[in-house]
Amino acid sequence: SNIKTQGGFLFFKKELVNRFGVRPAAVESLIKTQELKSLALRARVSSIFKDASSGFVSVIFLPGEHVLDVPVFLSFLNSFFENLGFGFSINKKSGNRVLVSFSCDLSDNDYCVVLMNLLNKFIGMFLKENK
Repeated sequence: SNIKTQGGFLFFKKELVNRFGVRPAAVESLIKTQELKSLALRARVSSIFKDASSGFVSVIFLPGEHVLDVPVFLSFLNSFFENLGFGFSINKKSGNRVLVSFSCDLSDNDYCVVLMNLLNKFIGMFLKENK
């Protein structure tokens, strides 16, 4: 299926329940992963990864005008992570990519929710896209 919006994912999840009943945890995990991948694509993110040893979660934003206004981008990140009580760092990578890393002591499911919130807010603020 080629689902690209949150509404599309909600419809798909309801359809699965209607047809097959309660979804197993593995199916929930797969759907959440696909939702995150879809958001990352829309937010112009090239990769998301978690360092198992440090617990840091990192997001690499592709270059573009959506991250050119550095003070606004930093203010957005600072506000987002400050509200959660998470520390974060930002680094410029090769090819003008931007690496944002944050520390969290959350389960995989919870940090996935944090990433979805981050990317949805980023899309709404910087890409002016309808979700």
